Formats: sequence, C-alpha cells, structure tokens
Amino acid sequence: MNLFRRIVVWMKPYRIRILGALICMGLVSGATVTAMWLIKPLLDEGLFARPADEAGRQAAMMKLVWLAVGAAVVMAVKAMARFGQDYLVGYVGHRVMFDLRMALFRKLQSLSLSFFNEKRTGELLSRVISDVGAMQTMLTQLFGPAISSILSVIALSGYLLWVKWELAAAALLVFPIAVWPTRSFGKRLRKYSRNVQELSADLSSHLEETLSQMKLVKAYQGEEREMERWRRKLSEQLTVLLRTLRVQARSSPLMEAIGAIGFSGMVICAGYFILMRGSMSGGELGSFVGATLSLYPNIKHLNGLWNSIQTGMGAAERVFPILDEQPVVFDLPEAPTLSSFSRTIDYRDVSFAYRPDLPVLHSVSFSMHRGQRVALVGPSGSGKTTLADLLMRFYDPTGGQILIDGHDIKKVLTSSLRDQIALVSQEVLLFNATARENLLYARPGATNDDMVAATKAAAAHNFLFSLPQGYDTMIGERGVKLSGGERQRLSIARAFLKNSPILILDEATAALDAASEAQIQSALEHLMANRTVLIIAHRLATVRRADLILVMDGGKILERGNHEELYAQGGLYKKLCDLQFQEAPSA
Repeated sequence: MNLFRRIVVWMKPYRIRILGALICMGLVSGATVTAMWLIKPLLDEGLFARPADEAGRQAAMMKLVWLAVGAAVVMAVKAMARFGQDYLVGYVGHRVMFDLRMALFRKLQSLSLSFFNEKRTGELLSRVISDVGAMQTMLTQLFGPAISSILSVIALSGYLLWVKWELAAAALLVFPIAVWPTRSFGKRLRKYSRNVQELSADLSSHLEETLSQMKLVKAYQGEEREMERWRRKLSEQLTVLLRTLRVQARSSPLMEAIGAIGFSGMVICAGYFILMRGSMSGGELGSFVGATLSLYPNIKHLNGLWNSIQTGMGAAERVFPILDEQPVVFDLPEAPTLSSFSRTIDYRDVSFAYRPDLPVLHSVSFSMHRGQRVALVGPSGSGKTTLADLLMRFYDPTGGQILIDGHDIKKVLTSSLRDQIALVSQEVLLFNATARENLLYARPGATNDDMVAATKAAAAHNFLFSLPQGYDTMIGERGVKLSGGERQRLSIARAFLKNSPILILDEATAALDAASEAQIQSALEHLMANRTVLIIAHRLATVRRADLILVMDGGKILERGNHEELYAQGGLYKKLCDLQFQEAPSA
C-alpha cells in the first residue's frame, strides 16, 4: 500500500484526465450491462414473440428494429468510451513515466560522488530505463484495464443478482475461493520480478563494462571468457524467468477451472428453474448466460493483470529508493554565495575516509596564497587527488575545514565555489557531442570570439579548425575521434574558457608522450599564469617550478618546500627524484 500511495501521488497532476478515464470506464461498464439487458426483450418480445395476428407481428417487428438500433447505439457508445479510456489512461501512464524519469535523472545529478562509487552504471541505467518501463506497464494496466474490469465485474454481478439472484449465487460464489491462490501467486511473482530486474541490471552493467573495455578484451583475447560470463548471467536470469512463467501459467488454468465450476452450477440451477418450475423465460436465460459469459473473461483478465501489477510493484521497489536517496554533500539553508577568490585557500587539520575503516587523509594542513603554485607529489594512494576533490567539494572532510578567504566551503553555495575552480585531469572528460558543445560546457554563454581565443591559447584552434566540420565536428564517445594530445588540449581550452581564478591540474600530462607533453606544457604554462594552481603530478619535472611542493605519503604531508630545499633534505622527495631521473641533483 505504501508503494501504491506513492504511485498515486505521481498521478495527482493528471487527475482531470484520470476523472475523464473513469467516466469512460463507467460508460463502458454501463454499455456492457445495457447490452446484456437488451438480450431479454430482443428474444422474448422480438425474435421469439408469437403474436396471433398480422398487426401483432408488425408491432413485434418494429420493436425488434428499435431494439436492434438501440443495441447498435449502445455498442457505438461503448466503442467511443473504450477509445477515450485507452487514450486517457495511456496519456497519464506516459506522462507519469516521463515525470519519474526526469525526477530520477534530477536526483542522480544531485547525488554526491560517493553514491556513484558504490553503484554500477549499468544498474542505474536499468533502474531508469527498464524498471520505470515495467512501472509504466503496471500503471497503464492498473488504472486502465484493471479498473475497467473491476467496474464491469461489479456492474455485471449486480445485473445477475437483479435478474435471478439464485442463479447469480451459483455462478459467483466460487470466485472467493480464488482469492487465496491469486494472492499467493502475486507474492511469488513480485519476488521473482524483483529478482529478474536485479539480474537484468547485472546484465546491463556487464554489457556496458565489456563494451567500454573492448580494447582490453581483444588485447588479452578474453572473448571466450566474456562469452562464458555472459552465458552464466543469462542462465541465472533464464532460471528466474522460467520460475515466473510457471507461476503465471498456473494461475490461468486455475481461474478457468473455477469459472467452469461456477458455470456448471449456474446451468444446473437454470435447468431447475426452467424445467422444474417454469419460472424463467428463454430471454431471461439468454440475458443471464450472456452476462455470465461477459463476466468470466473480466475476472480472468483481472487475475492476469494482478500478475502484471505485481511485476510492476517489484520494479517500483527498485525505483523509489533512488528517489529517497539523500546527497551527502548539500548546501545549508540560506547558504551565502562565495565572493570572488582574492587571498588564501587554507586546509586546516583535514581528515577524510571513504569508509570509516579506510582513512585516506590524516590532519592535513597547508595554505595556498593567491597566484601561488602548490604541487602535491608522492606515491600512488597517498591522498593527493582526494585533497583536490575535497577542494571542489565532491566530498566533505570527515574532520577539519577547508577555507577560501576565511569562508568554510561547507557553508557557502557549492555552485558559487565550483564557479571559481577549473579542472584539467589525466582522464579527459568529454561528451559524445561536437567540439563546440564540449567547449561551451564550461561556460554556456560564451561568445564565439571567447571560444576561439581559448582554443588558440590552448594550441587547439588549428586542429579543431581542420576537422571535417570544424568546431561542429562530432568527436565521439569520450573524444575517441581525437588523439590523446588533442583531447587534452581541448580540455585545457575548456579550462581557459571558464577563466576561473583557481586551477586544479590532476596529472594533466601523465598519459601523453614526450612530444605531446612538450606542446601541452606550454599551453599549461599560459593557463597557469595569474592563477592559483594546485598541481598533482607523478612526473616531478613538471613541478620543479612550483612555489611550494608538498610531499605526501600515507595521507600525511611528510615534507614541504621548493624543489631545491626538498632535494637538499635528502628525504622522500629526493628518493622520488632519483628514481625518476636516475642521476645526480643536476637532473
């Protein structure tokens, strides 16, 4: 019921159309009962009337014509009402699913990076696409055929009781027996449906992962291994699907058997009233049988819809938890806008852990002054990138503070904080869009002149201009149609276009060859001019001109100073330099 209530909330904006659909459903049910009611006069007073004279026969014929015309009108009304019902229910279903997918995407955009660290991309895709699709099927059936069938069952049952309650009792009393197995089947179907959706999400994740790593698969000849993994996952899903099929296949024969028992009881009772008591006419019997034959398919249909509804409810149980997820990083109420950076960035006793049992930083403290270049060096896993992520507030420290011009970044608008920071990382982040769209992602309102100036400063204009459609060329997923150096220069041009006072360079040249690095280093030098820069690098040659070098290991700052000072100390920095340069201090 909690799930049902939550679904109803999403339908409230469309209550006028839902009311229209309900009116159409009522017309369909009313037309069905009216058609059954017309059978009696059509038979008793029309087709099987035996008037004694010509005038009586003509009167009977005229009545038959009018009754036939009335039946045609009733069926036309039913057809139009059915159209209105199906269209309005479908409209509401599609609109609600549109709203749900928008809300899910908006929620995913608002969640912190820690959420995505715990979830697989394929699983999230499955919830947004497949699970919401299953909910749409459930919704259109629950508020369409299900309600229509319920109204028809109520109307036809009432009509049967009105015509001959004794026969109605014989025909209807068997159906309460079906409630228990129907509920039992429904619970099992919901459980199996949830398992199927989870396995489908696992398949989506596996497929997305395999396709995105196809170069690795082929390089290590892993095609057969991937086929075997895919076969195992498909087999798991097939097993659950077959169990679901068995449950669904049992419910239909059960309802048919119950219906047959009820129909047999009704025929026996009808024989008693006609043969033994003579208290029922042929028209009454025809009307009653017609109503019964219309009733049973509706009840059987409801049983099938119940199974589909349980499948949709299983999907809803996977969708709503995402909507309920709360971001770990969020803006405080009435948080002020951070004014333009002008003085210092201070890390004060900053600690952080991705998990309580896995601390990454331990009481790290240092300051960056405006216009200063600060470099973070050290072994992999020492916490360098985490410090940069904390500055952009991708995560919040578990201890200590990060201050910009004396303002705790947790207490200002996150959007105003990120407005002042540009990021160039080793993993170039590009969309499958045009070069222009990727550039403007940093500053959507930038002019064409601004964009060209940024690409020229990043030494990217010439290669972008030479592309088949110039700046409007599609660059492929993750920029695969560009070389590594071209992708990085496009990323640098994007940072130029953003023109933020704070710059983070996270291994910006680590994936490049020496020739590309030499080209890009010049662009980076231009980008770093007059900016406060936090540099993360394994290649120590790129940080020797930093104003301050922080040497990290195990989540702590072990050494600090400039290149000459640190090398003279003979500590970890000197060891790292010697390992890379393999020569004396002159390196």
